[in-house]
Amino acid sequence: MKSLKRFTPLLLPIIFLSACSSESLDSPDLRWKEAYASGIAAHSSGDLKKAEENFRISLAALSGQSPSQKRAESSLALASVLMEKRDCAGALPNAQEAMVFFQGKWSPLKSSSSLDDTGSKYLGSMLLVARALNCQHRYSESLPLLKRIRALQENVIVPVKFNHDLTDALSQALIGSGKEKEAHRLRDDIRFTESSVASTHQIDVGSLTFEEALKEGKSAHQGGNFASA
Repeated sequence: MKSLKRFTPLLLPIIFLSACSSESLDSPDLRWKEAYASGIAAHSSGDLKKAEENFRISLAALSGQSPSQKRAESSLALASVLMEKRDCAGALPNAQEAMVFFQGKWSPLKSSSSLDDTGSKYLGSMLLVARALNCQHRYSESLPLLKRIRALQENVIVPVKFNHDLTDALSQALIGSGKEKEAHRLRDDIRFTESSVASTHQIDVGSLTFEEALKEGKSAHQGGNFASA
């Protein structure tokens, strides 16, 4: 009994540290991190069902908390998966939540420069919102948003694929709004952009702005090398 009393003061810090360690292992942040990482891995491997489950778990781990970077990233990832599954109605509120968060964190650049991580997620979430609206034939809502995205990205360097997806979504919204002529001009822009990607080998096309890609495509077309036409 005396020996137990003698060791109790020494054991208390160990018990306390052990309790703290157990609590941290079950913390919302750790649960979010594990579920989010599992969702990313599943999405990368093409397992959309598992990806959706894990992204929902990551959001549930942060339930009751105020808006945060972690929650916005989970919402954005879940929206992307749901769009791939053609669940437009489910994707929309998640994309909107991410868009509102990243909008408050990003300051548009005044001169041509690479898009930072926050800006990339902001524009990406905006595009997901617009695509989800297009999917539901809500073109009067998606069209102004898509035009705003194009205006915002004019002075920043974004991947050509993003511009292609943006132009494609904008073209769809224009056709849905009865503006076929403007949509056809945008379709031509897509062809020129694809030509740039196909014919330009010395240039990192991922670093081209839309206007630069369009110029490269036109140059290739005039030179007789219009591979994607």
